Formats: sequence, C-alpha cells, structure tokens
Amino acid sequence: MMDLILRGATIVTAQGVIEGDVGIEGERIARIGDLGGLPSKRELDLRGLLLLPGAIDSHVHFGLEMFGARSPDDYYFGSRAAAYGGVTTVMDFTEQIPGESILDSFERKKEWGLRDAVVDFLLHINVTDFTTDYRGNIRRLIDMGVKSFKFFTAYRKRGLMARDDYLYDAMSVIRDAGGIAMIHCENGDIADYLAEKFIDEGKTTPIYHARSRPDFVEAEAISRVLYIAEATGCPVYIVHVSTKKGLEEVRRAKSRGVRVYAETCPHYLFLTEDKLEGEEGFQYIATPPLRKREDNLALWEGIKDGTIDTVATDHAAYSTEQKLLGGKEFHRTPSGLPGTETLLPLLYTYGVSAGEISLSRLAELISGNPARIFGLRDKGRIEEGAHADLVAVDPHKEVLLERDSLHGGTDFCPYHGFKVKGLPVFTMRRGELILDKGQFVGVRGKGSYIYQS
Repeated sequence: MMDLILRGATIVTAQGVIEGDVGIEGERIARIGDLGGLPSKRELDLRGLLLLPGAIDSHVHFGLEMFGARSPDDYYFGSRAAAYGGVTTVMDFTEQIPGESILDSFERKKEWGLRDAVVDFLLHINVTDFTTDYRGNIRRLIDMGVKSFKFFTAYRKRGLMARDDYLYDAMSVIRDAGGIAMIHCENGDIADYLAEKFIDEGKTTPIYHARSRPDFVEAEAISRVLYIAEATGCPVYIVHVSTKKGLEEVRRAKSRGVRVYAETCPHYLFLTEDKLEGEEGFQYIATPPLRKREDNLALWEGIKDGTIDTVATDHAAYSTEQKLLGGKEFHRTPSGLPGTETLLPLLYTYGVSAGEISLSRLAELISGNPARIFGLRDKGRIEEGAHADLVAVDPHKEVLLERDSLHGGTDFCPYHGFKVKGLPVFTMRRGELILDKGQFVGVRGKGSYIYQS
C-alpha cells in the first residue's frame, strides 16, 4: 500500500510531459504510471494541474547583513516564501568572518538552517579570508560532501575580493579535490573607481549604481575568470550573468571546451535599469545592477540556446525601512531583491506560456540542472527512487502580483503589477506537504541539510 498517490497528474519530466499517477512511499517516489488499482493511505486529485519536480533555487541569501541591516528573510521566513513558490531546496552561502576558517563558517551557518528551515538546503562556501588554511579546509569540506566554493572579483573595501593568484591557487585545489568554483564576476577595481568618481561629483541617486558597474565590468571579469578556469581545469559556475557582453564571454568559453556553467536571475530577464530612476529606485538596487532591454533579450536567447544552464534568484530581501537606511544613495543602500517565491510563476508565465521555452526546459533550468551541477543525486527530477520533492501548479489561474503579495519578511515585490499564472497549489518536500491548496503547512526546522555527491 502506498503512503500517498497523486492522481491524474500532468507530469513534467526532462524527457517530456506524460499523463499518469505518482505513488509515494516515505520520502521517495515509488511508482509512476497508471496506478488505478493500487491502494493508498491518502490520495490527492491533481487533475487540471501540472506536476513538476520541486524547484531548486541554487542562489539565495538568507539573513544576509549589509550596511547594518540584516535581511528579515532568515531561514524560516525565507524558506516559507520558497515553499509558497514551489521551491523545495535552497542553496545559501556561508559568510566568513575575518580570521574564521571556512570550516567553522560552514558549521555555524548549517546549525542556523537546521534550526529554522522549512525546505531542504545546502551551503556554498564563501572563501574571503585567505590568511587561514583555506587549502586544507577546502579538501576537508569536499571530503564531507560540501563541494561548491564561491569567490568574488569585487568588493575589495568589504574584504571580500579575491586576487587572481588566490583564485588560480584555490581553483587548482578545488579541481584536484573534486569540487566546483562559483564566481561573482565584476572588475571590482573599475567599479570602485567609478563609484568614487560619481560620489565625489555628488551623483549618488540609484541610477548611478548601474552607471558605476557598466556591462564591460562584468564581461571583463567573466573573461578573466574563464581563462583561469581553462588554465586550471577547474569547473566553474558563473553566478548572476546580467549582460549580453558577459553572456558572449560564457558562450565563447563553452565553445572552446571550458567547463563552465552560467546562471541568470529573473530580475535580469524582466526588469530594466529605468526602475532605478523612479521614485522607488532605491528599492531596485541589486548587484549586478539591472540592465537594458537588449540584455534581457540576449539572456532569453542564452536560455533558449543552452548557454545559460540555470535560473536562480540571488534572493536577498530587505524591507523598505532597511533600504531607506541608505538615504536613497546607491553606495549606502543594502543591495538585493526578493525572488524565490516568484521564480516559478514568472518563468512559467513569460517563458512557457509565452512560447519561449518548453515545460521540460523549465524543469531543467530550475530543477534538473541545479541538481546535476551541484551533485544532488536524489533531487531535481520526477523518477522512481528520487525524493518526492514536487510542486503542483495551476496553469490557468491568473494572479496580479502586488507589493504585499509575497510571504517572506519583506514588504516589497519588485514585480508589482505583473500578471502571472502557474502559482503552486501543492508543494511537497520529501513526500510531506508544506503547501496545501495554497496554504502554508510547513514545519519550522523540518528541512534537512543536503550533502553533495
């Protein structure tokens, strides 16, 4: 007898779309097909709904502190928002305190997640202090099943920027130990120079955030990093590609055989830098900044031709009050946008429903590819034996996104006024409902830490 059977589903797999039932035993998918005569303890009728693998948001920042403000989306509120959005696994980042080892930063952040997370989670390791034994600790963490390490080519003044020699060295260690490097690619020296120039000239309104980080700042850094990746043979994941020029550098590197994966985010697909010029421009400050329409279109082409491997959110949500702590000046305003709750409906509406991508490509971008790239062997697909991480969405009901429509800790929705379909009706983590008929039923602290294989 099955614990649960999902009846009459339109099931989205990487291979295509099929009609059938899904039987669940414990945490895993046990059977897929016509299960008409099979008994179960419980059934859910999914007729008229699309059943997708639970989304994996491979780039979130929960509880991130910046300019004295800590994001209200901690592990509870952030993962609750994820559940509302059909996201069943999130990938957050450690924050390394100067003098602290990356191993200690991992243990500290993991305990926080285990206490409060509703969904499953893993941690990418920020490597920002090179005075500790980062080489040995990279090897130790990879042996433990923690395999992704993030570096910054920007933010020198905040103590985050990695020199090129450190990048080369660390990427060589990661290659040998079997991990993957993640890189935030901006030419930090040029970005700092332009920002200081504009500040000296009294040009501090939000639009100067974009003007201090023009597209070539991203493209140059991506090119440089990918040559280092090519030289070391280290697999590299470029986070939040935002520009046409940056995308072209990724495409060129892929064509010559570099082991590179590219991520973009919904705000680089749907929003443009003119948002920074409005009355609420301070709300839209994110890094990299919002770009031009031609960049939006180029990134969509990258999604369609396979240059872009994943769409994640870079979720970093601050309240209006916290954003205003910067006095609407670009260099003092906490940077980031909420996104994990709206990832799936935005891509379904303006990707699948608009005819830009198929349902299978959607599942690949936000489930299958993140699971494959980061070694989550039990997640990211609807197959027998996989974790029953699933989301059932209504493909027809249309909802208007509004400023107070999100369920995290922020009071701002960057997609205010967007009409979306594909909102989750049911979200399931390991066979257990965390969203039931659109109502949150998750349990704080039930989320598990996921080790990478």
